[in-house]
Amino acid sequence: MTSNAISGRQQTLHAGYARLEIVAETALAPLRALWKGWLSIHAAWNAERARNELRALSDRTLKDIGLHRSQIDSLYR
Repeated sequence: MTSNAISGRQQTLHAGYARLEIVAETALAPLRALWKGWLSIHAAWNAERARNELRALSDRTLKDIGLHRSQIDSLYR
């Protein structure tokens, strides 16, 4: 095999990988968007759960941890 044949084969392989990367990126972009949306929803759900747990505490317990009941909502804005 000549060096030109080997060089041409390597270029074909590189072009094939480039196409594969483009196809993979195109296919994965919507999945990444869904994942980002899920993470946002999950973070909001966790914040709401923590807010509800703080609201369930007694005023005495809140005072012990240095919080006033009126401060709970401002923690999660």
